[in-house]
Amino acid sequence: MELGVLEEMQDEIEELGGKLISVSPEKPDKHKTEEAKDAQSIIASDIDNVFAKELGLVFSLSEELNKIYLDLGIDLADSNGNTEAELPMPATIITDKSGVVKHVFAKADHTQRMEPDEILEILKRI
Repeated sequence: MELGVLEEMQDEIEELGGKLISVSPEKPDKHKTEEAKDAQSIIASDIDNVFAKELGLVFSLSEELNKIYLDLGIDLADSNGNTEAELPMPATIITDKSGVVKHVFAKADHTQRMEPDEILEILKRI
């Protein structure tokens, strides 16, 4: 699920007491996509993947994969401001108002994302 889909749900999320916060390993000036630049939600920069590492969501790219990224014009060292070829797995984390984690969805396959309706159902229950 992309940020834009979640932002379209932002009013519903807030009506249920939720807040949409995105976390990216990119430096604030490197949030590349137009979607990120136009975002109405909070986008926090997790420099050096400190937060993602605490959650166990970081993986290292092999030299071969990093070269493919570079060939595609994706320079993680420039975007993320470090020399580590690391990325966080996409995750959806839902907490209650006290910050207690109530649900985590994280898959190594970045194409698998939590369904929007599931997010709303969980928010309704907490």
